[in-house]
Amino acid sequence: MIYRISFDVEAGSAREAFERIGPVAGNYGSRVEVNPLTEQEETIVLELARTSLSDGETYDYIAEELDLSDDCLKELQEKIEKKMLTPV
Repeated sequence: MIYRISFDVEAGSAREAFERIGPVAGNYGSRVEVNPLTEQEETIVLELARTSLSDGETYDYIAEELDLSDDCLKELQEKIEKKMLTPV
């Protein structure tokens, strides 16, 4: 089973962040991923997704285009809303 674990690391560059987190991640055989979005950009993307999924016509379009079930989209919608309500 794979668990996604994220770390907030203050660093001047991605390389420095990897160097700081490497020993911790290495202990668990983890793969470290860098989020290319800033916190503000991530919030914008989540807000775009949230508002898109709250519009019935757009919701139906997304479901059809991505061939997603209603249950799958509802779960995603709930996760987005929960993420946006969770303080950093």
